[in-house]
Amino acid sequence: MTSRHAMRLLTAVATGAFALVALLGATTVQQAGAPPVKTGTYQPLVSAEGKDNFLAYCAVCHGVDARGGGPAVPALKVPVPDLTTIAKRNGKFDGGAIMQKILGPERLPAAHGSIEMPMWGPLFRRAEGDAVAQLRVTNLTTYLQSLQAR
Repeated sequence: MTSRHAMRLLTAVATGAFALVALLGATTVQQAGAPPVKTGTYQPLVSAEGKDNFLAYCAVCHGVDARGGGPAVPALKVPVPDLTTIAKRNGKFDGGAIMQKILGPERLPAAHGSIEMPMWGPLFRRAEGDAVAQLRVTNLTTYLQSLQAR
């Protein structure tokens, strides 16, 4: 890994962590003994590539390898799934269902814990409009499909 790539990866994970915390809000209830969660603001990523978006918005929980071991896991209420086994767990990789899970409803929950994961669609739409939001989620879904265990 080049130092440029490592710095980009670190920046993407940090941006994702701040975005996650901004999405979760100040009313988040943490597990006993969990590390404190710092707040931040959502910063749209310039790249719309699936891998870049995964690293920026998903890796904080799912880990850079998508197996569920991201740095925010200790502060979460529910286990984080291994995204490399979506097809195995469901009998197939249903891109439409994955896109809907990422896009989520138009309304965000009051605090994390009332749904299984943050929904990025409303944030993407508010920050960049429907077309860019759809492009991000489509590319992210394609990237997740490429990670499926064979």
